[in-house]
Amino acid sequence: MDFSLATDKEILNELSSRVKQWRLNINMTQKDLASYCGVHVQTIKTLEGSGRVTLETVIKVLRAFNQLGSLDKILPSPGISPIQLHKLQGKQRKAASKSKK
Repeated sequence: MDFSLATDKEILNELSSRVKQWRLNINMTQKDLASYCGVHVQTIKTLEGSGRVTLETVIKVLRAFNQLGSLDKILPSPGISPIQLHKLQGKQRKAASKSKK
């Protein structure tokens, strides 16, 4: 699936489908997955249905599937830009500056 061309709803549907397929591939019931993740079975049903669950639940499910490494692919660390690194000169940035208008 080309996520860049998909709507938010299409992406949620695809991810929900993938979660269900992962669960089935490891031969786990919704109840078993819920128990492993420490969430209610309805939360897993919601995840596999509409996909509208908390990010914390997604992390728990990724952990259950041994897929936490996938998070770096989803949102890699941005690091510090070379310009910011030069400006910091060894100081670590702690807050954003006010926008200049």
